[in-house]
Amino acid sequence: MKRILIYIFLFFVIFFPELIYGIKPIGTIGQPIPETHHFLSNEKFLRINYSNIQIVDIDTGKIEAEFGERTFISEVVVSPNMSHLAILNYDSDRGRTSVNIWDIGNRQLVSQWEIPSFPRKKVVFSPTQPILAISGNDEIQLWNWQNKEIVGKLTREGMLADLAMIYSNDGHHLIVVTNRTNVEIWNVETHKLDEQFGDHIISNIQQLIISPNGNLIAMYGINSIRVYVFDLSTRQFLRKFIGSGNVTGLSFSSDSKKLYVAQRSEPLSGDGKGGWQGWDDNVRVWNTESGEMIDRINTEYHGSKSISLSPDDNTMLLYYRDVEVLWDMRNREVINIWTNFFSYNDPAITPDGNTMVAVSQHALKIWDIPSQKLRVFVTAGNSKYRNFALSPDSKKVVVGRDPWLEIRDLDNGKIITQIPYQYGHTDIAFSSTGKWVAAKGFGYVRLYNTQIPSEIQDLTDADVPKSRSGSYYVFSEDDKYLAVTSVYEADHRRLSSILLWKREGDVFQFQYSWNVSEQSFGSHSRPIFTSYSDERTLLAITSGESTQIWHIKPDEPELLMTLDPSHFLRFSPDGQYLLTEKDNNLIIWDWEKNNKIDHPPILDYFDLSQNGKVLVSFDISRRIHIWDATKIIPSTNETTTSVESKGKKFVTLGQIKRNQLLQNFPNPFNPETWIPFRIADESNVTIDIFSSTGEIVRTLSLGTMKAGNYTTQTKAVYWDGLNNDNEPVSSVYISTQLMLVSSRLHAGC
Repeated sequence: MKRILIYIFLFFVIFFPELIYGIKPIGTIGQPIPETHHFLSNEKFLRINYSNIQIVDIDTGKIEAEFGERTFISEVVVSPNMSHLAILNYDSDRGRTSVNIWDIGNRQLVSQWEIPSFPRKKVVFSPTQPILAISGNDEIQLWNWQNKEIVGKLTREGMLADLAMIYSNDGHHLIVVTNRTNVEIWNVETHKLDEQFGDHIISNIQQLIISPNGNLIAMYGINSIRVYVFDLSTRQFLRKFIGSGNVTGLSFSSDSKKLYVAQRSEPLSGDGKGGWQGWDDNVRVWNTESGEMIDRINTEYHGSKSISLSPDDNTMLLYYRDVEVLWDMRNREVINIWTNFFSYNDPAITPDGNTMVAVSQHALKIWDIPSQKLRVFVTAGNSKYRNFALSPDSKKVVVGRDPWLEIRDLDNGKIITQIPYQYGHTDIAFSSTGKWVAAKGFGYVRLYNTQIPSEIQDLTDADVPKSRSGSYYVFSEDDKYLAVTSVYEADHRRLSSILLWKREGDVFQFQYSWNVSEQSFGSHSRPIFTSYSDERTLLAITSGESTQIWHIKPDEPELLMTLDPSHFLRFSPDGQYLLTEKDNNLIIWDWEKNNKIDHPPILDYFDLSQNGKVLVSFDISRRIHIWDATKIIPSTNETTTSVESKGKKFVTLGQIKRNQLLQNFPNPFNPETWIPFRIADESNVTIDIFSSTGEIVRTLSLGTMKAGNYTTQTKAVYWDGLNNDNEPVSSVYISTQLMLVSSRLHAGC
């Protein structure tokens, strides 16, 4: 008998292809993107990232500790005395939430249990007891987080899940604000509603805080410019503070006499000089007794997200979309800033794979890929950045900054050329030769000569309606063609089409257009050209229903292949493979054969350098992993193995010559997963699943199996997460990633 031993290790990591395929990232760019912050003391603050928790030293700016794994959908709540925090990791597949209580000082997990789950629970710590209040449906459950038991429930008919809550400073009462009654005072010992007061003046509470003296509560709603303050001692509405932009954060001073209100600028209007007026990303300081605004704190940065105030009121951390600013309240100056993280816009890598560029409305960031260091950080000032494009020589970036197109040097971020253009959101494309920049005009496409900015071509098309949206621009090799996506209305239908211009000398002439779908192009569905080995010019495009590959002919296009809909289209340099992303997974197509190629599993892929050497992907924390693409994309000289072909049938090109273990799916898993594999000869197969300590967790006897592929969900080995005693494996296994390390065949009886 032959016995396949499959060893399964489980660790707290996210990326693991190196253990199956012998490949790992060659570098990582950026720090985890922050979510919010809390001061632990006057010397340290807690940075809550979307992936974990960090403790940062204020004087040095160094990270002293990291702990607390978060899943993709999770919440973090900090206790009032900053001694503990709760991480609620939501598992949508199992409908459960794992509650993890951490001791912040020791960075130790001190309690863990699971509760029935749904997204966006409201959770607060008691300031005096080991009690966690968790809202859900028509009740609030009070959990003792030390013994993991419910010690009480607050329930009344019509209680809503959409609420905000906070404990009184003495821990005797829970203050609840709902969309129905405004303010309710619950006795946490009797579990009864003691009192409710206030008219219904606010809904969709974003943040609720209580003053250090316990007399005041302040709150604001989502997308609101108003902050409401109630006096708890008199049970009366006290006053509201009104700013000019949406409120993003609140904090009381230590003596409760000041309320700090952070607000984000909006709306804005043109200032007539190329910028915008109405910027108001300020922190207003209000006197809680008189209701007067007594101070205003502002920096050069925009996109306010939150604020946090130190216990001695001397330091404030201002968090903007692209930068964290540590502010000295006494000297009114910046102590430190952190910029080495990505906002939510998609970055891009230069054709040579040496530079990474990210542009948000407020900041331009440029990283050096070999050193993985942030090289340039340039704010948009009192304007806004729009879309951007990279030059084919990998030396420049063109970015829209109303009312200019700015060509900037990628080494230092300085402006090389400014090209005037109209205001507004638009796509931008650098031509393949670097001679032109394409940008959107009013009913036409405008081409700017990068050497002679005054030389402009307006490309029109008489056959296609002028009222359209959803435009992306892309040039083919040597600027032979310019393709533009378009969405327009015709006969009460919304159609997605491609418009094509062909270059004759230095002039682009409209060739033709064609409809590709009755669904819109996706937000990450920029088309892409390639020149194939037989000198055909190909264009790949994704609409809502499919990914299509077209052969560009002189008079009309020819549809060559239709694939599954996907995003982030990139051809390999030889044009044989098309890289796409679907359901957060990298897919590599041998597109002419309509085959998916076996490759290392990579989550959240989004770009491939034009030379085919560097591939990049996001992790859960929005850091970027850099991969050697030559070890991922098959060589055109190699015989490749198909993973999936059209019709979901699995085939192998050539006989299977060795036993092969493939990546399990789904991954992460919780608690069930499927383990695909291939075997070369007919065998009696048994799979042993081992823990990281070498102990057998589960043995699965499959019996005699013929040689072949066992890679589909119907054929792969199913593991339900139970051990040999039919018990669930411990939560430390269930909540982490699965990694298949090795596969060996042993001759046996």
